[in-house]
Amino acid sequence: MGAKNDVLTLADYRRLFGENRHEFTGVDYIEYYGINESSRIEQIYRG
Repeated sequence: MGAKNDVLTLADYRRLFGENRHEFTGVDYIEYYGINESSRIEQIYRG
């Protein structure tokens, strides 16, 4: 995956990362904000 231009469908995101609930709130923010196939979001992961 390239650092600047990878695009994942919601299905790809869930397959790769699963359902990720926030450690303290227990909220899955992808679900909370109603993100779907037509949404565009940017997430930056730094290791």
